[in-house]
Amino acid sequence: MSYQPVPVPYYITQVLYPGEQVLWYGKPHPGGYLLGNNFVMAIGSSLLIATVYLFILVLTGSLVSICIAVPALTMLLTAVAMFWITYWRGKNTEYVVTSHRVITSRGPKAPLARYTDYTNIRYIWAFRSWIYSGIGSVYLVRKDVPWWRRGSFIRAGHMDVPGMHNLAAIMNPESVKAMIESRIPAI
Repeated sequence: MSYQPVPVPYYITQVLYPGEQVLWYGKPHPGGYLLGNNFVMAIGSSLLIATVYLFILVLTGSLVSICIAVPALTMLLTAVAMFWITYWRGKNTEYVVTSHRVITSRGPKAPLARYTDYTNIRYIWAFRSWIYSGIGSVYLVRKDVPWWRRGSFIRAGHMDVPGMHNLAAIMNPESVKAMIESRIPAI
């Protein structure tokens, strides 16, 4: 396999091992990252729906407005904050596949979030989104994960789970998975 340099931000080059080469660099698709985060979508959408319902009750005069307006406004602000934080986190997330490991960075001002050496990968999955064409996620399960927690990465969405590593909402997840698999030593 011939090596072609991949341009990456300067702060990522600072965490590379000597002689380590960047094979692939990418960022999550913003819509795919937000829609793929099941927790944020479920809670945020529920809060938005409840807020709209409560505001309709207040405007129609069905309930005492001051008793409902304050909790409704609180729920609205919470829902907006959840969506904004998830969007911002996805916007700052960067994925790097190198000759030695897979790295996830949360941006220049955040510490290195996670890395997984190829020798520590037990198995790998790639899932394609049914909402966005060509977008999906690659999930890495590390060898240090106990057997009873190996299925928990599916329920966790994009949240950080110890022993799991995912590259969420990326373009062409199958090709990234194949690139990582070609680097994993035989088990």
